[in-house]
Amino acid sequence: MKQLFFIFFFLSKSLLAQPDLSSKKTVNGIIFFQDFRKENTYYLMPPKLQLIKESDGKPRLALISSRYTGSSVYGDVGEKKFRNILQFGITMESMDLEAIKNLKNQLGGNHVNLLMMPIKNLETTVLMPAATAQKTTQKLGRIGSFTASSNDENTFGFWKERTYSIHLENQEAELVSSLMQDGKLFLSFNYAIISEVIKGTKVVKKVINPRQVFQSVQSEVVEIIKVDSLVTSLPMRADAFSINVDTQKWNLIRKIDINENIPPAYSVLEARCYDFTNQLRPDLAVKILEIEATGLNNNPVSLPSIKFLSSQPSINTISASFPYAVKLTKPLRYKITEYKKDGEKVAFEWVSKDNWVEVIDITTPLDSIKYKTSDFEFEINPEMLQDTSLVSIEVEVSYSFMQKQQKNTLDFTKNSSVFQRKISLISDKKVPINYKILLNGKEKIYETEMRELTEVYLLINPTMLGI
Repeated sequence: MKQLFFIFFFLSKSLLAQPDLSSKKTVNGIIFFQDFRKENTYYLMPPKLQLIKESDGKPRLALISSRYTGSSVYGDVGEKKFRNILQFGITMESMDLEAIKNLKNQLGGNHVNLLMMPIKNLETTVLMPAATAQKTTQKLGRIGSFTASSNDENTFGFWKERTYSIHLENQEAELVSSLMQDGKLFLSFNYAIISEVIKGTKVVKKVINPRQVFQSVQSEVVEIIKVDSLVTSLPMRADAFSINVDTQKWNLIRKIDINENIPPAYSVLEARCYDFTNQLRPDLAVKILEIEATGLNNNPVSLPSIKFLSSQPSINTISASFPYAVKLTKPLRYKITEYKKDGEKVAFEWVSKDNWVEVIDITTPLDSIKYKTSDFEFEINPEMLQDTSLVSIEVEVSYSFMQKQQKNTLDFTKNSSVFQRKISLISDKKVPINYKILLNGKEKIYETEMRELTEVYLLINPTMLGI
């Protein structure tokens, strides 16, 4: 229970983060942003990534090639199957924590929160010299994945290390192995750190000769400041680092034969969950996967629980390693447990697999997803607020989320220069989103009936109001 409390406490810090790009500042080389709504919360720019090297200089890099030549149990003796994984140890570039503490003191000390900007996703590509003369580089392997270590974040949210794994085809593995043996391996690790931010960009426009709306007005120039408050996924840092190591000095190739048994600490399984990366389950906080297999003494061998968190949406694939040797001749089984943001726990039944598979995908099936994400933009004709009887114009958006009625109100005031607003909603998939418009004075002047919101952009003017 204590661990679960920690998970929900950690989630609460990241789920409501709204870094404002237009507030970017640099102090003593440290780049940071203010939260769009919370004046006492700031976010540090994610640092660069780099390859981990041990104390003796050995790079944390390995090419793991496994070969399965069949089993009498499955009737496939002599059938050869290969699995090749290239793994890197990746760390965040170290930052001067003392300088960060000094920055926090300058911003207000204990009265402010200074956190690492939450990372939604890490997009990666590994490049190597091309084998043909037509191009200089070629992409290596399929989509790679990061595995997180537990409790590896410090006070400001910087993680210490991740294991990056990429699957190679046999031909690619043979080429990489040959280059490593010849001491000529050279790779480029390209990445983009994606975060959810608010642009907050202020755009000044001019409206000349406004038309008559509610009363006669004089021609004038009206300045409009547009604030983009829509949450957007953007790359906060796009960079690359080279991997050029002395592969003759270090033994970085591991070859494993798998037949009836799987050796201990070998990552034979992959668990995948895209519920958080693709924002499929906004109601979900944690998804836990338990896996069991049969050991050589016929006793159950369990993996440590694999956790996917909404606070770490970039982690969607985790390699699973058994602590002891297990039998391929026996089925494995797995179980899924979900913890929702409202605290509800949903435990599913154990699922048995008669044959071993490389990937266990626990992503929620599309036909089971109950929610949708919708983006809307509202703009009012600025001439409307020139009516002396009007104080404000409100747009009231009504929708259902988790079968509970929700309301979001956008207020355009007479003294404000903001005439365009954006909102992003997560709602129940089969329930329509409705809106109504209220014209407010000292007393309510006008209110439309509730209408279904079917367009992503809505211009509010007297014509559409029927005035």
